[in-house]
Amino acid sequence: MPSRNLTQPTFFRKEPVRASEEYRRTALAGFLRTRRARIDPDPCWPVVDAGTPRRVPGLRREELAWAAGVSTEYYTKLEQGRAAHPSASVVSSLSEVLQLSELESRYIQALATPGPEQGAEEDTATVTHAEHILRGLGNQLRDPVMLHVLTEDLTIRGVAPATAGILFPDGAPDPGHGFDLSLLTYIFADPQSLQVYVDWSDKAREVVGLTHLALARSIPTPQLLEALRTAWDNSSAFRYLWSRYEPYEKAYGSWRLQVEGRGIVVCNYTTFQVPSSRNVSLVVYTEAETG
Repeated sequence: MPSRNLTQPTFFRKEPVRASEEYRRTALAGFLRTRRARIDPDPCWPVVDAGTPRRVPGLRREELAWAAGVSTEYYTKLEQGRAAHPSASVVSSLSEVLQLSELESRYIQALATPGPEQGAEEDTATVTHAEHILRGLGNQLRDPVMLHVLTEDLTIRGVAPATAGILFPDGAPDPGHGFDLSLLTYIFADPQSLQVYVDWSDKAREVVGLTHLALARSIPTPQLLEALRTAWDNSSAFRYLWSRYEPYEKAYGSWRLQVEGRGIVVCNYTTFQVPSSRNVSLVVYTEAETG
């Protein structure tokens, strides 16, 4: 695997505020490197030397710096993690040259912000109230295949017995009612997830992408940092996906689940939030209608 020689990011083992600062700096550097490799140079640019063989794909640093209107020295510092917090105008220029999607542009803007996004850190009462509202909504739904309350650090709060029966066909680690579960740990450290999610590779990409976006927006919880260490130590797939810096955000879609006694069930999922809180969501799986 390409991830064989990767070393564990040092921020995994730091306290949350310092971990957040280091993640933003190193993720900005990694994001720029991976996106630069995807862009072909424009032969019309005066800085492009078409006669010199290219050892690697994509733009050279001096080419990207010229196109974005910054010095090569400054851009090199950004890409090596030796500079942070570029201005909004620099971020906008880089986004244009790198041909970023709307989500990628929001991701790099969040990484460039000196601290968490405005309003990202919510007080406990706000989150608790939002969770109460979402659980009330969930209780009114008829016959969902699976539903759970998911926090921004990807913790499933209070896994219900019906959900546990699907996620753990070989038996749940905690047979009690309403245990919490890290989605990162489940996907990358529990082999049962390979049985449940038929399209496991796509689910794994989603979970890593959600994690990158959460880390760009908010200070990580100790539980998230622990889950990151566990995923890194247990999964080469996680290490590979982590190095790609691909944020993910989607409020609805579908997954194929292997359900005990039923076989493969195609489920549509929808994510609900309340306006007062971005840090907690209700994720509902319903069986897709078949024509």
